Amino acid sequence: MAAGRDASDPPRPVFVLRGHTAEVSAARFDPSGTRLLTGDAGGELRLWDLEMRRPLATLARAHDGRVLGAHADAAGAVAAQGRDGCVRVWEAGLDRRAPSLELRTGCFNFCRFDLLAREGEPPRKWLVALPGDDADDVCVWELGSGARAFQLRRQPTGSADAPRVGMCTSIAFESAGAAPRLVAGLEDGAICLWDARAPAAAVQTCRGAHAEPVLCIATAPRAALALSGSADRRICALSIGARAAEPAAVDGRVAATTAAAAGAPPTGIGVAHTFDLPVTDDSMDTGGINDLAVRRDGRLFASGGWDRRVRVFEFGKRWRPLAVLRHHSGAVNAVDFSPCGTWLASASADKTVALWSVFAPRRAERSARTVRESPGARPASPEVGVALDVVDGVDGKSG
Repeated sequence: MAAGRDASDPPRPVFVLRGHTAEVSAARFDPSGTRLLTGDAGGELRLWDLEMRRPLATLARAHDGRVLGAHADAAGAVAAQGRDGCVRVWEAGLDRRAPSLELRTGCFNFCRFDLLAREGEPPRKWLVALPGDDADDVCVWELGSGARAFQLRRQPTGSADAPRVGMCTSIAFESAGAAPRLVAGLEDGAICLWDARAPAAAVQTCRGAHAEPVLCIATAPRAALALSGSADRRICALSIGARAAEPAAVDGRVAATTAAAAGAPPTGIGVAHTFDLPVTDDSMDTGGINDLAVRRDGRLFASGGWDRRVRVFEFGKRWRPLAVLRHHSGAVNAVDFSPCGTWLASASADKTVALWSVFAPRRAERSARTVRESPGARPASPEVGVALDVVDGVDGKSG
């Protein structure tokens, strides 16, 4: 624990960004880690300088309605998705009020887009994944041309007798391998996997992972693993490309399983581990999970939920819950780790964005003095997790 903090003190963010006049619905670091792009329910975008802790640029009407997703690249280009069915790109940054690219997707639900942007590629080459005109299907567009690169169907054309499982509610590219794959969460709680090299091939489906709509998907940078979060208070770790066993409950709170035995065929998608989050004692809590983020080193992941909490977990191996961060007075809508892994941002319905240090405790005091990313900095070990107390159990209650 950092010097100067009493053991009973709750963890605190290093600083809080204020300025949005509506609930903050999206937050993403740029590749340098020194800037943070945020969007709110009123359609406003802000690009923050984290050293000065002030906005570099603000665009009040980036979208007509809620900003669902945001992305910033190293060259200063900004992309944002709105509930108005558009993805817009400002290639020269937010100082240019008019977007240089606009993609009308026809997707008006709350599913957040995902972008596949290879390093050094201009925005015109970026690929965008979202539900299609038929929300049961997933489409991938090229931003520059506005053309559909391919359309992924959950069931073959003409299979009218197949059961309907509801619309796509969350989506993410998985690009750890040579070719990207797409992981999508569905309204009925199922999760689908497509290989982009064979868009016409049969979809792989994992049923029973969740009992409610899947609200968020996150993929690991260098492993065939993904995470899903749902309105049912459950987080699932998903094995992609290896057959996994069915989940088994442990103590009624954390369910854990092991992947299939060695030698299992490298196909399909299945649940490798689950976390069932507790119902907190907050009167407004309904427990859903809005967003998930995996740190780039693949050692930690974070969740943000309806219960106003940010939770930090060990990713892989033991899949341990590490910490519960309580600061926000509204639901946590978005979480993101900085590229160097030293900061965790949480955006909330309380109109603020909190920045948390994820250095080891002995570095917390030094890290609080500056928000500049340190490329040579060594991330905290999973045993320490964040500069906080390790919690006892998923609900964060200490013994």
